[in-house]
Amino acid sequence: MAKLSPILKNHLEVAKPDDWVDVVLEVPETSPPARPITNHKEQFASVEQLFASSNKDVIQAIQDAGGQVLDKSWLSSAIKARIQVHGIDQLASLDRVQLIDLPRRLTRG
Repeated sequence: MAKLSPILKNHLEVAKPDDWVDVVLEVPETSPPARPITNHKEQFASVEQLFASSNKDVIQAIQDAGGQVLDKSWLSSAIKARIQVHGIDQLASLDRVQLIDLPRRLTRG
């Protein structure tokens, strides 16, 4: 499936359907609200709330597949989840999901 990263595809080739895997789902960027906001705390809270509401179907699909949302990041437009291998195709079928990958640590370039 085109939405799965090559690294995740390789991982899934040796995984069993009932194995659990942590994945990162990349979703479209959330645009900040059009109205002017006077402080950063209010702006961050507003964008965070918008990210959650824009991705409620993705979050619900993770839970419906028996998975668990581990983290959400509006800043990187990503949702980290733990899900069984057999549920990954269900998430990849969602229009809002652009890519599913394994989590990676950031390193200095």
